[in-house]
Amino acid sequence: MATIERRTGDRDGWRVRWWTIDKRQRSRKCRDLKTAQRLAADIERCHSRGVEWEPETARDRASLTVVAGAYQDHRRIRVAPHTLRVEGAHLDVFLRFCGERRVEWLDELARPLMDDFLGWLLAPGAALHGGQRKPQSASRIVGAALLLWQWAEDSGRWPDPPRAPRSLDLPRSPPPIVVAPTWEEMDAVIAVADGWRRRLAVWLRYTGLRVGESMRVEWGDVDMQAGRLTLRPEIEKVTTGRTVPLHPALLAEMAGWGVREGYVVAIEGRTDREPRSRDMARLWASSGVRPAAWKGHPDHAFRRGFKSGLVSAGANVDAVDFLQGHSHGGSRGRYLDGQALPLMQTLAMVPPVRVPGVSPSRVVSLPHRR
Repeated sequence: MATIERRTGDRDGWRVRWWTIDKRQRSRKCRDLKTAQRLAADIERCHSRGVEWEPETARDRASLTVVAGAYQDHRRIRVAPHTLRVEGAHLDVFLRFCGERRVEWLDELARPLMDDFLGWLLAPGAALHGGQRKPQSASRIVGAALLLWQWAEDSGRWPDPPRAPRSLDLPRSPPPIVVAPTWEEMDAVIAVADGWRRRLAVWLRYTGLRVGESMRVEWGDVDMQAGRLTLRPEIEKVTTGRTVPLHPALLAEMAGWGVREGYVVAIEGRTDREPRSRDMARLWASSGVRPAAWKGHPDHAFRRGFKSGLVSAGANVDAVDFLQGHSHGGSRGRYLDGQALPLMQTLAMVPPVRVPGVSPSRVVSLPHRR
């Protein structure tokens, strides 16, 4: 039997609730009482014939897959490619959960479903490779699903979508204490690496760049003669683009990296450019470096080591931030010309890699220019 109830709030109306033939609770919003009564009668007529009630037109219902695709198209021109990929991965997890719960349509979204989604994400063995997600990781995934729902409600594309919560009570964890590897510890990883993994480790150690950006750098972005790297807006997280100097020791290493075509860090046997943390984690574990310096962030550990090593040596903090692509914040971020910073002098404070097979004679001095 279908029931009708009055909705209260900033969008008053009526709601029809009923149980499907296979014992799932459903509801649908109506703008006025007459429409709600007509809908309830239609539902009861269908059930009396032993068939499930469905909307009269396809426009009345939108599948979550279609909604997610439209949302990603909306976001594609508004966020960086890396952000779009991460959001897409989070929404894929949400759609998989909805598939297991037999939730297919936008009008089936409800607050209890989001609570169940959080519990599902935190269940033992639910993460990739049978692990367990951290609360903050689960919160980010649920947050992406909530943004999808809020956008669907506000977009005006579908009539009477269920009202999305403005916020959810999601678990938060205080940021952990940062433990950065030393230059020597990063060198220990390079010593046990080979092939493209060694190239990536050397690159991250000398540049301090994000691994996602680094995997998408092409030889065309590098001016070997001038010793400069141009980070295109489409590969940089902040999507502004910038030019930074490269360490001469890195340039000397790169001179032996084969044909200068395609990606700088070419991966044998793979065409995708997504870094896999487990590859670098194996190298850290083999190196014998203390786990606190890399566990949980094997790629990002180089970025931490780069910044911590330079700051501890007295480097110009604004220059370090510019080299790594961090925002300066406030008026400094709006008015500070990065090329006015002592970038070359700061980069000169990065010590050369010292591992077997790398001769100190390959290291040259940095010129004193900006």
